[in-house]
Amino acid sequence: AEEKQRFYDGFCFYGQYVNDCARIFNGLPRLSPKPEALAIQPGVSVWTRPDSGYPSIPGMALLNEYDFLLDINQVTDLDLSRYRLIVAHSPGTALRDNTIAALSDWLKNRPGVLYVHGALNTNNAAEAATPADHDGRLNNDWPWEADLAAIFPDEKKTLSGDIMLEAGPSATNNIPLLCSYQLLSPAAHALLSTKDGKPVLVLWQKPDAFKGAVLFDAMRNTPKPCLEALRRELNALATKGVGLTLNGPFLQETLETSNLVAAATTRYYGPAMEKKPSPGLDVMSGENNPEVGAGSSGALAAKDYTGRYLYATPRLVVLAQHPFDRCEKTTDGAIVQGKGYFRAATDSGHAPTLKPESGAPLSEVTTNIPHWILYGPEDGFANVTLDAKTGRTMTFFRSAVPVKVSP
Repeated sequence: AEEKQRFYDGFCFYGQYVNDCARIFNGLPRLSPKPEALAIQPGVSVWTRPDSGYPSIPGMALLNEYDFLLDINQVTDLDLSRYRLIVAHSPGTALRDNTIAALSDWLKNRPGVLYVHGALNTNNAAEAATPADHDGRLNNDWPWEADLAAIFPDEKKTLSGDIMLEAGPSATNNIPLLCSYQLLSPAAHALLSTKDGKPVLVLWQKPDAFKGAVLFDAMRNTPKPCLEALRRELNALATKGVGLTLNGPFLQETLETSNLVAAATTRYYGPAMEKKPSPGLDVMSGENNPEVGAGSSGALAAKDYTGRYLYATPRLVVLAQHPFDRCEKTTDGAIVQGKGYFRAATDSGHAPTLKPESGAPLSEVTTNIPHWILYGPEDGFANVTLDAKTGRTMTFFRSAVPVKVSP
């Protein structure tokens, strides 16, 4: 019977965790971010899994905030003028004339970078048909077709190479490649090549006719040194006013508004991830400046936020089990009232100060704390140590009267 109860309690704690996450997100404001980067990759779904611990599309690993499309032909539905970087992985995708026209016009009139992973289709017989245009023929060509060509291996063969990262002996060995490139004019020049001289990162520019540039990348499943080299090249272009500066951590999605800071990573790509503290007091874990990266991790902090269930500042976080009946900010904390339990954490990691507005101080629960947290219903508080090394504490409390909570 005891083991059965513990098993049941474990499920209840997991349910509590899921519900706490839902409560946090329930009250967050609806945002309409306008990132300056656009990523394009076909075939992505909830079942998509990487084939390596290293990112298969290096350019996407550098993006922290971006819009996303599954089909490159959907670019015609967007206002491309607000993007400074477009990352496209669409090898072999059938195209439309207006897709080629839209991206070519963007390159001509905007100082952006089109990052092409591998190559884009140059076969004029590979048209994505529409009811208005179904002859199967493309009339438009990419502006770089006379300046470089992608050379793909035979279908049953794989391609790899030792990439020279700097002038001299430094190289990253046996990097898988989608293709290599043949340079046909001075408009295309190699930024990175294999030891045997095959270009694998190529910059195409015609500044007299196009404000933008195209960066062709043949590398896949790339370790950190290759990602760092790619970021250097993109940032070098950005210093000249072309493209977008990328200084965020690899393989980490982030969003920062005037009031909220969020970051998240997936459990894949651990070897290539960069760890970075996310500034602020995490509203879920109560950890101050939590480190995000190297596996499944995430953080959400607020500078000054009050929602239906959540009160959050850089010094204090309070999460309610039910919507607040009352939540008032004070000079050094907040006064909260509501049904069920509250959980609170401070930036110091110590337990917050709890002062009921009336009546006796709350009594500390010292026995059978998990059962009290789950089922209550008595008033009181319990301090739960979350990190034995630092002493970081989460405080749970219940009260029939309003309670002033201070860090």
